Amino acid sequence: MQSQKNIAKPAHYPWLENFWHFGYLTTDIDRALEIFAVRLGLDRINHLPGFEVQTAPGRWGCIDIAVGFAGDTMVELIRPKSGELGVFNGPTSSKEFELSLHHLAYRVPSEQEWHHCLNAVAASGFKIAKEWDRDSPIHSIYLDFKETLGHYLQYQYLPE
Repeated sequence: MQSQKNIAKPAHYPWLENFWHFGYLTTDIDRALEIFAVRLGLDRINHLPGFEVQTAPGRWGCIDIAVGFAGDTMVELIRPKSGELGVFNGPTSSKEFELSLHHLAYRVPSEQEWHHCLNAVAASGFKIAKEWDRDSPIHSIYLDFKETLGHYLQYQYLPE
């Protein structure tokens, strides 16, 4: 019989609860869509080519995004295109086609919980790789876990 280890938990926040979607970077969004739609059953797909995203204050990049669903789970495909891409910098290998996990996203259910999340991030010392403008209707941050997990963790609150 295995025993459970008591491991100290960082800053009281449910970091891995309310999973919402997977985010992948790709060099070819059509090929990635084929893999997810044909082979893995992704449907209800929306494609947003040429999406302008602010990557830092005064800095902008252009990405293609496709979003689809498998049941209640969303998959977001991102193809970096141009500009200052920040966290959306693409694959660096010389492969013709690449598809790699970029982030796991978690939904923050309320404004109160969003403020709790931000306070927990500050208390934890976790590095924020990208934060959407506080005046934006999308409240979102990427935490940089690339060194330990190989990808980002995204937390997002979408007011009604």
